[in-house]
Amino acid sequence: VVRMDGERGGGMWTILDRGPGEPAWPGVPGGTVDGHLATIPACAALGLHETSHHTGGIALAVDPHLPAVRAPDGGVDPGAALLLADQATANGIFATLDRFVPMMTLGLRVDWAVPAPAVPLVCAIDDVMREGELALVRGTLSAGGAIVGAATARYLMGAMPGGFRDQPRTERAEPLSSAASF
Repeated sequence: VVRMDGERGGGMWTILDRGPGEPAWPGVPGGTVDGHLATIPACAALGLHETSHHTGGIALAVDPHLPAVRAPDGGVDPGAALLLADQATANGIFATLDRFVPMMTLGLRVDWAVPAPAVPLVCAIDDVMREGELALVRGTLSAGGAIVGAATARYLMGAMPGGFRDQPRTERAEPLSSAASF
């Protein structure tokens, strides 16, 4: 269930809690946040998952014990934290939609108060503002219960020229490589 506090189809959107037995958010690809994250290799490598750490909306976390998450100084790698912020903010938008809509990140900013320590890092979504095809999302990064940073992201939603297609393209400039299998 989503509530809109704006006018003319835009404005502040609030992600409401899902109660026991309620269906998943219909705008999240695959129906569940964890199911969607499992289809993205980088998210799986970071152990990215939905957490109940934050009530009232979407919150994602990374596992600081995984090698892809650790920085040389022992804390959480800034790249892992950036991917966490990107996926959390995108899923914050998905949770306000009544159906899946393709989107792309136009801008992502993480402002750190302190470096992320080697404890689970959580990005909880605070606000989702949608106006036409644009969305702005704000979130809070916390580690061990303490706020360590803030995330702000801007997205373009909907079909994009030359981008998302109903049918996959069959012609390719070069043959597919078998070097990587995800």
